[in-house]
Amino acid sequence: MGIQFFDETRVFKLDTPKSTYMIGIVDEENFVGHIYYGKRILDTDMRYLMRVNNSYHMPSLSNRERVNFMDSLPMEYSTHGIGDFRESCLSVKTVSGHTACSLSYESHRIYKGKPGLFGLP
Repeated sequence: MGIQFFDETRVFKLDTPKSTYMIGIVDEENFVGHIYYGKRILDTDMRYLMRVNNSYHMPSLSNRERVNFMDSLPMEYSTHGIGDFRESCLSVKTVSGHTACSLSYESHRIYKGKPGLFGLP
């Protein structure tokens, strides 16, 4: 049980006794895509569920396909103004009035156990 990260496939897998939750890091721009949430499974590589099997579809390889990619990747957390036409989870507005926001994976750290939180029991 717990959290696992598979470097080769860039997939996070979180298991509970009865469920599995998986997200994947996609492309050179580190988009975060939803892979799976449901009954616990043993499989560790289900990236095909993100529908990114075609390398020509990746924005880093074919910028012409960016809007198609952004609208079809099952984003883990969708945002406004970058080509994902589904309802956004996050809305921002800069001082100059721009509303587009692109989130990407930067890094992670997996702790053994639960770290204590200052000020809490």
